[in-house]
Amino acid sequence: MKTVIGIVWMGCVLSQAFAQPIIDTTAVGESANYKVENTAAYYEWQIDGGQIVRGSGDNAITVEWGNQEGAYMLTVVGVNSSGCYGNPQKVLVLVKAKSDLTFVHLPTAFSPNGDGANDEFAPIVSDNYISYSLTIFSRWGNLAFAATTPSTTWDGTMEGKIAPDGVYVMLVVATFPNGKRIQKQETLTIAR
Repeated sequence: MKTVIGIVWMGCVLSQAFAQPIIDTTAVGESANYKVENTAAYYEWQIDGGQIVRGSGDNAITVEWGNQEGAYMLTVVGVNSSGCYGNPQKVLVLVKAKSDLTFVHLPTAFSPNGDGANDEFAPIVSDNYISYSLTIFSRWGNLAFAATTPSTTWDGTMEGKIAPDGVYVMLVVATFPNGKRIQKQETLTIAR
């Protein structure tokens, strides 16, 4: 498993844009690889709940997750050659028993403004789903977006036009091989 993380550079000024943490899942006792896609002079990694076994100052690390189920935060900050820090980027790692890796996570906001950060929306669903559907409605009940695979992302447009900022309603339904069916309804905010 490999998770790619992006670092936002704003010179020596941190961006005020909100960023959803990346969500990753792994099984108890397994290791996972994480890599930063941008370049920096060096990287500062912080982790709770696991142990970095390779690459602590590099752009790629390997983490061995322990034998305790839970949610753990992995944070990376890139530092450029001038000593400027990029925005901290976070990965929320859900460590679960191998038999229980079924989940649906719904981020509640995104900013499709073309800046390369948080421009597309998609729920995070465990890979072992059998069926999946996502529908997003405007505040007036009009269909804004629909998808039948988690990899299909919404770019914040409706009928080819930029959807207005505001609150939308989303419904996701996913079924899994173990018979589990997850249905979630949540609000989603577009904030450019």
